[in-house]
Amino acid sequence: MQLADASLGTLIEKWERFFYDYCKEEIDSAALMYPEKKSLILDYWAIDTHDAEMAEFLLEKPYISIYAAESALKKIDMPVDPPPQLHFRVKNLPEIQKIGIRDLRSQHLGKFIAVDGLVKKVTEVRPKLEDAAFQCLRCGAIIHEPQEGNILKEPLECYEDQGGCGRRTSFRLLTEESKFIDSQKIEVQENPEELRGGAQPLRLTIYLEDDLVGNIVPGDRVTVNGILHG
Repeated sequence: MQLADASLGTLIEKWERFFYDYCKEEIDSAALMYPEKKSLILDYWAIDTHDAEMAEFLLEKPYISIYAAESALKKIDMPVDPPPQLHFRVKNLPEIQKIGIRDLRSQHLGKFIAVDGLVKKVTEVRPKLEDAAFQCLRCGAIIHEPQEGNILKEPLECYEDQGGCGRRTSFRLLTEESKFIDSQKIEVQENPEELRGGAQPLRLTIYLEDDLVGNIVPGDRVTVNGILHG
């Protein structure tokens, strides 16, 4: 069965086997260093060596691949209790995945790519709401709603599967019960030596989260591995 036809559960199982077979030592090391270290960082070619199909699927379908990998990490036995929730990050992508800023096109949306550039602007680190806790004003139940973007997303109803009353109602945000992560925005500009003639350098906005923030300053030359958004 090809991975494109596999269920999410199958993908999680494949990553779990991969982590146990090839990455247990790195996972234990990251767990012991938590929270100073919050990520398992793997070389792309280490993944490709052991499972080329899974590595290729990671490039084409990074959202579901990273979700499956991080779900698998939660199932791995770790040497600390409670076990930390580690991020899954990948470095050293294939050269074919390296795209120039002015060469980015719609075909690259949703793909795992690499971009080289010069950091021109760095914002301050700010908290970002990741999982919002709301209290139902009708029954008092506390309902959690995952957040994306900068617009607050309220629950559609007081979800029964979270102990709620199942009705559409009003909610109150409980900041102290919600989960926040650090976030930061940077602007990366084309490297000057890559420009032709009198061309003006183009810029790309990059969003960083959690353990990636606070490590970059203007003037740094970077290679950013990430998923292109529209």
